Amino acid sequence: MDETVVDLPSLPRIFDRQRRDHPWSAAFEELESAPEPTRRHVIENWRMDHRMPRDRETDLLSFPGWGAPSSGAHWFSNLRDYFVGRLCQPVSSALGGYLPATLEPQNTTNGIAPRTVPPHEQLLHAACLNSLLHFLQTGAAPAAAGRLKLKFSYLTGQPFPDPPVADPTSWARFEDQVDEIAKALNDRGAEAVQTFARALSDALQPNEPLWWATFAQEIQPLLEAGDGHGLCQALGLGHLHSGQWLVLWRYEVRDLLERAPPGAAVLFRPTAAEAVDSPFHFPSPPGHRYGITMPLASSSSAFREVLNRPLVGDLAAGRCTGTLIPIKRPPIEDHGRISSLRRRHRRRLERQFPTGDTRAWLGRHPAEK
Repeated sequence: MDETVVDLPSLPRIFDRQRRDHPWSAAFEELESAPEPTRRHVIENWRMDHRMPRDRETDLLSFPGWGAPSSGAHWFSNLRDYFVGRLCQPVSSALGGYLPATLEPQNTTNGIAPRTVPPHEQLLHAACLNSLLHFLQTGAAPAAAGRLKLKFSYLTGQPFPDPPVADPTSWARFEDQVDEIAKALNDRGAEAVQTFARALSDALQPNEPLWWATFAQEIQPLLEAGDGHGLCQALGLGHLHSGQWLVLWRYEVRDLLERAPPGAAVLFRPTAAEAVDSPFHFPSPPGHRYGITMPLASSSSAFREVLNRPLVGDLAAGRCTGTLIPIKRPPIEDHGRISSLRRRHRRRLERQFPTGDTRAWLGRHPAEK
């Protein structure tokens, strides 16, 4: 792979670095001409993301099959394999295997220094119950899913949901079953929800990816209102749907210290690699140590976002809010509006981060017309 070339505007960028050639160049050019905008915007993220260190890029290219993808479809297939193989990994080397790529030395520049955020600062992690149960059913941790299944009826009063397959009928049945599970847990009260949250955490370990989190104080009004639709819009969770359910954890930075090596970072700035194939992610500007949410509502501000190791054990139970929140309306009504959402977010970043570096960075990566 050629070194970065400076001041040649005709050369395309990958990770905000100009290249004469790159193993992904042909795949990216193919994907950028795709009629479906989602894939075009994912490639836009990977091209403009200055947060990817060179050493981590080398690690990405060494992932099996990714060094020379034969097509855009091949690149996307490897992206999904990378998520499972390099991001859904144990967060402790004591458990064997790889660490998640986010925690490895190649990603040190995205670690947030431990003293940067006060230990009492509260974070919020919002996860989709439907997605977590589906993740368990699709090979993420089949043995753990089996253990959860054995006690599922005791925990929830409901049967373990049937795994959905390709046809819409089975997906509708799965969503209906999760709806009944969530309602039954809420009826049983906060302690039942928290006990279930711990069992879910136990089942997901050690294959649970790092948690995306925002700072709880910034999103407090939506939390107090129990507004699932508003939370999804504020956090940029455009991949979720009406009828699904959120499970929330609110915790302090100090809660993360026991899972991290002494002196190590407990919070991390996300990159396009952790966002995987989401067009609702948008890289944060140069010089900003956090990620930035891309809100789906024009009235919302952008919030800071970070990654951290998942809570486990008693903390996974005790820091769960104890209430499952329904998403009563789609976070985004028209997925054809993704391009306009991203253009609006660019203008938001220019207002919130009015620096020369922000303007130059966005100028290097013009918005899709």
